[in-house]
Amino acid sequence: MNEVLVIGHRNPDTDAICSAIGYAEYKRRTGLPEAVAARCGELNGRIEFVLREFAMPAPRFVADVSRR
Repeated sequence: MNEVLVIGHRNPDTDAICSAIGYAEYKRRTGLPEAVAARCGELNGRIEFVLREFAMPAPRFVADVSRR
């Protein structure tokens, strides 16, 4: 199976990024190992601070979220 990208919204804020990370982890632990946290916008200083504080990598940047 292909990757399943878990994203928040186009202009991610801290809540959207943290939710994508958390939900992707939940999906991996409950039977969907293909789940990957992603984002479709740039990170701001607040998000970078939170990720650094919790030693979490930034979700993968995806420029195009059109269905294929």
